[in-house]
Amino acid sequence: MSLQHLNQFDRHTLFVTAPHGTPTFPIGDWVIDPSATTVRILVPTLLFKQVSLVLFVRQGTASVGSAGDVCRLDVLLCCESLDSGSPRLDRHLQSAAFLDAKRFPGIRFRGSATGDALSGRLEIKEHTVPIQLTMTDASPSPDGAVTFAAHGSINRRDIGLSKRSTFVIGNELAVTVRGRAHPA
Repeated sequence: MSLQHLNQFDRHTLFVTAPHGTPTFPIGDWVIDPSATTVRILVPTLLFKQVSLVLFVRQGTASVGSAGDVCRLDVLLCCESLDSGSPRLDRHLQSAAFLDAKRFPGIRFRGSATGDALSGRLEIKEHTVPIQLTMTDASPSPDGAVTFAAHGSINRRDIGLSKRSTFVIGNELAVTVRGRAHPA
């Protein structure tokens, strides 16, 4: 039986609620919707401005165990989908000087979550670094899908993006994930 056939009360009971009210996914296997999932990265730049970069998901899956925790999460981002609002900047960021999208077309995240702590390893170019995000939302939709959100930060030097000085581009990159998943 799919979630869309359940009444609101029954649908809610399929969601495991963590002791402190942390948003969680229903139990089972999930597919991340590439058309509705983005990763936004805010890059601090000279004169306290920020550049917003958006990457789209190429593919992703998640498995949620009986305790309501995401026991496996595997997401592949598409480097060529990077969008800053400036085609010139996009080409530069996709070039060999930064992401090297021709040689490394994807950025992979593999991890798991306990409560609202989403932790794992980010593979970008030839670097693999730990990253931790905080889940801020996991809400059921009437069609059986779940919308979700998470945020965190990463140091650009840890992932090999150190071509510019800290004076021009800040080191800490704010990461926000917003997306949608549906049962596998």
